[in-house]
Amino acid sequence: MEFPKVYDVVGYVIDGSIYCPDCAGGKGDPIFRSDEFDSPPICEGCGMGVDASLTTEGKRVIAEWFEESGKSLDEFREEMYNQFGEAGRNWVDDAVAAGLIEEEEPEEGEEEPPVLMKMKRLHAILRKIVK
Repeated sequence: MEFPKVYDVVGYVIDGSIYCPDCAGGKGDPIFRSDEFDSPPICEGCGMGVDASLTTEGKRVIAEWFEESGKSLDEFREEMYNQFGEAGRNWVDDAVAAGLIEEEEPEEGEEEPPVLMKMKRLHAILRKIVK
């Protein structure tokens, strides 16, 4: 399994618009995974997310979307994945890691499985290392 790298090209800018690699066809100015955006970069062609980094302002946008959704964190994460692909899920995880979205506590009397807790922590750590 190959881990994503900060210098991976994740999209392109053509005439001021953002496109995923599939829609851009390799044309335009590259967007690297490490490039930061103040709002989630979304492909003008297909509507999928471009998996670049978000600034604190961009993460705030994700936190606002979460608040407006009225969904649980897991439901919102899944919705973002369905709408924007892996980038959407990553944006949510980044907003959580930044402390802008709080992890949900298990219901009283309901405990989160220890393996799941460890996996979530590991995922957050790996996301920071990869960037």
